[in-house]
Amino acid sequence: MNKYDIIFAPVITEKSEKMKEQGKYAFKVDAKATKPQIKKAIESIFNVKVEKINTLKTNKNTYVWHNKNKLLYRYKYTTGGKTGFTKIARRTLVTTASKNNLNLVVVTLNDGNDFTDHENLFEYAFNNYTNYKILSKGFIKIKKENYYKKHKLY
Repeated sequence: MNKYDIIFAPVITEKSEKMKEQGKYAFKVDAKATKPQIKKAIESIFNVKVEKINTLKTNKNTYVWHNKNKLLYRYKYTTGGKTGFTKIARRTLVTTASKNNLNLVVVTLNDGNDFTDHENLFEYAFNNYTNYKILSKGFIKIKKENYYKKHKLY
C-alpha cells in the first residue's frame, strides 16, 4: 500500500485543533490500514517519529493521533517525555534519555526554549558524567548487621 493511499487528509475540527495543544493530530486514513502501516506512512510523509497510534473507527472515518514532542525525532537518545502546564510553573517539560547505560531525566519549568535546553543538558551530562556500578544485583553481606539479612536490596 502506498503511503498516500493510507493517509487521506488531516481532520480539521474544533476538537482536533484542541488536540494539537497536546501533541496529537487526527487524520482520515484508509479503514483497511493497520497501525504499523499508518505509523510508517506518517513518519515518512511528515518526517517525524510517531510515539503511539490510536485509531477510532466511526461510521465514516478512522482517526489517528501522534506525538509532536520535538526531542523524540530531533535527539536520538530520547526515550520519552511529557509536556504540561500549571498556573504556577507555567510550561513544563520532563524528558528522559539513555546513552551508554547512563539514564537521565531533565525537568524544566517556565522555559521558553525547553526542547533545546533539554538537548543541551543531556549532551552536557553524557559528556561529563560516568556511570559507576556501586552494588551488584542480589544479596549483600554486612558484617555484624542483621537489618538486611532477609532482604534483596537490588
